[in-house]
Amino acid sequence: MKAPPLLVSAAILLWGWQTQWLFAAVAMAAVWEGARIVKARLEFSETETIHVSDLCTILLAIGVLLAFRKDPSRAIFLTIQWMPLALFPLLAAQQYSEQAVTHGSALLVVFRRKLSEEVKRKLIFDISYPYVILCLISAASNNTGKSWFYVFLLLLVGWSLWSVRPKKYSLYLWIISLMACGLTGYVIQAGLYRLQTYIVEMAYEYISKSDDPFKSTTSIGEVGALKPSSRIALRIAPGPHTRLPMLLRQASYSAYEHATWYATHAGFDEVVPEGPPGSWTIAPPSRAAETIQVAVYLPKGRNLLKLPGGAFRLDHLNVLRIEKNSLGALRSENDSGLAYFQVSYDPAQAFNRLPEDMDLRLPAAEARVMETIAAELKLKSQTVPDAIATVYTYFQQGFHYSLKLERPGSNEGALADFLLHSRTGHCEYFATATVLLLRAAGIPARYVTGYSAMEYDSLEKMILVRQRHAHAWAMAYVAGRWLDIDTTPPDWSAIETARVSRLVRISDFFSFLGFRFSMWRQRVKLEEISIYFMLPLLVLMIIYVRRLLRNKRKARVAVTKDQARLPAHGPASTSEFEAIEEWLNRLGHQRPTWETYQQWFARLASSEPELMPQQEIRPVLDLHYRRRFGPGEFSQEDVDMLNAGVKAYLNRRQEWRA
Repeated sequence: MKAPPLLVSAAILLWGWQTQWLFAAVAMAAVWEGARIVKARLEFSETETIHVSDLCTILLAIGVLLAFRKDPSRAIFLTIQWMPLALFPLLAAQQYSEQAVTHGSALLVVFRRKLSEEVKRKLIFDISYPYVILCLISAASNNTGKSWFYVFLLLLVGWSLWSVRPKKYSLYLWIISLMACGLTGYVIQAGLYRLQTYIVEMAYEYISKSDDPFKSTTSIGEVGALKPSSRIALRIAPGPHTRLPMLLRQASYSAYEHATWYATHAGFDEVVPEGPPGSWTIAPPSRAAETIQVAVYLPKGRNLLKLPGGAFRLDHLNVLRIEKNSLGALRSENDSGLAYFQVSYDPAQAFNRLPEDMDLRLPAAEARVMETIAAELKLKSQTVPDAIATVYTYFQQGFHYSLKLERPGSNEGALADFLLHSRTGHCEYFATATVLLLRAAGIPARYVTGYSAMEYDSLEKMILVRQRHAHAWAMAYVAGRWLDIDTTPPDWSAIETARVSRLVRISDFFSFLGFRFSMWRQRVKLEEISIYFMLPLLVLMIIYVRRLLRNKRKARVAVTKDQARLPAHGPASTSEFEAIEEWLNRLGHQRPTWETYQQWFARLASSEPELMPQQEIRPVLDLHYRRRFGPGEFSQEDVDMLNAGVKAYLNRRQEWRA
């Protein structure tokens, strides 16, 4: 079956647009459409078609070699992108050939010598539709997740199906069905995208083991680009006085060595529950208390909680156990499930143990650089608030945030290179350098990991905290209390957001549905859930049984009517019309098995109008279809008309041939 007009060109242009081969695609489309203007055709023998196919094979092999040379990790995708260009000579040969088809032996290389001549003669293809599919696959291999590509893809699919759509159904029904299939496909691929993202994230989280309250291994000194995930880690229902951004602490650390932070003397003690079930008092209550609601999925086992600094009470948190350490980390022990609880906190507090000698210690590898910069900034001669302000200003002027980790340009170490040369890094660089500079100024400081809550979603009316919102910052001891010091440039969130695909909104929607379902499931009992599920199943079963009985009754009535009116000449497995096909076969005009009589006659009429006049053969073809497939009875009078039409056609054509 030949592709509809302009479909091949549209697919080629879409491929060129997606793969940055637009100029080549325009030239290829012009060659393809040029066949409408150029009427001359070439007679390609089977051997010549095989030569063109071998040329395409060579071009494809060249493409494979170039792909592996350019980027071995993406060689498969680059090869797929090259395939439409490599196979275009075979398509052009078909377009400008007299036969307008491609010999199957040219495609099936391994069968060239094994196939008989009769099979080879019948094994012919029109490769326009397969080529369209190849262009779409090749274009999709370089798609970056943009929604417009899927829209164009759906339009081309609808275009290709237009000519073969069932005419007995309404056009509007066909369009609605196509749109429904397109929407279903979009949802499925978005779901697969989310599943892939989830698997990768779970694997990364399992390998990295980042939720360690005693050790935090940073990416300082590594080379490459960080790929933060947009998966939602937790949701926060804000209180009346909640301000964004809000830092959520997970753990703090006091000792640094070889790009790793350690928590010293930070064993966990159990928190004794007080008051109603699910209530936990972490620290003495504060008069300046604020509240938020936190929703987070807690896997079975032990989990570090992510809470605002100064959290002193948790309510409605139904877990088996709560533990805390002296550096402010809270750990729960629980079964898996959604936790939705209230947090009471004082933003001005941070429950950490008093400063120690460790909070002023500098690692040997970084001590000289830190003391030099502290001396240049004259930090030791300033008051503690002024020194902190100086450090903050220092990092806001001339430093930049980046997720791309470059190899250090000197032998002084990654952190020294960050401070003295590159001045570019991510939050771990800024937080670590800030802690060590404050220590060099004589100010006790610690390293803190957690999240920065900054994204409010108007649909859910909640703050969404994603995996890419994971953050690190410093904590300094000032005037008898610990204060958060975040020196990472404020535009870090905008830089990460700019890298996010638009498909994230699809993933967010399904995450929201899952969250709402989990909330509903927690509020109902198991027996109620069974009733909710059983009722629609019963309704569906009743509808199905009624439809089944009704269809059987209709079928019974239809069979009875057919049996009552079956004539002597009902639908037959053969027809007198086949005499025309046998005569044409003897003339060398074989009909491929995949080609209908109507398509076959249209092709013959375009090449030899005298052999196949449409006004004469059409009534005979209609009688043949009625004879073979119905509907309605086929009387003896109809049989006589069919025989007369066949004989008249054969007599006239034989006279014309003579």
